[in-house]
Amino acid sequence: MNTSANRHLLTTVLNELINVNTRRIAYYKNANEFMNDNVDLKSIFAERIHQSENFIDDLASNVFRIGDIEKNEDTETNALNSFKFLKGNSLNKNAAILDGCENGEDAAVKAYESGLRSPAYMEAETRRQLLEQQSEIKDAHMFIKKFRDLNLDLTT
Repeated sequence: MNTSANRHLLTTVLNELINVNTRRIAYYKNANEFMNDNVDLKSIFAERIHQSENFIDDLASNVFRIGDIEKNEDTETNALNSFKFLKGNSLNKNAAILDGCENGEDAAVKAYESGLRSPAYMEAETRRQLLEQQSEIKDAHMFIKKFRDLNLDLTT
């Protein structure tokens, strides 16, 4: 693969991960709006937002360094619409919100797996950075999944 084609492919991978983190931020911001009474969940959601903001900064720095900048699509709309059903429509609001967040985390894990399997050549530092972000998202995914399951158990 020539240098220009690889640069474009790598930029596409990095931009997709930026989009994933943008959606992740939107999910957690939206979920936070529905958490009137749960300070613990609000704190967890704020941590995840901050985490993805840092990931986006790192990914964007790589895109800028590579120099194959393309316009990133707005991905917040779907994430924001996904919580509209919660307004008075759930037996256990916390479990429903956490289920949506868990689905978002699952999608993020899969996106990182896909990005790391890409045939694009990436420098060792970029690959290390993606592996580190993937590991943190996997940990967040497992945490949210366990927290969601605990909330589901409380409804039965």
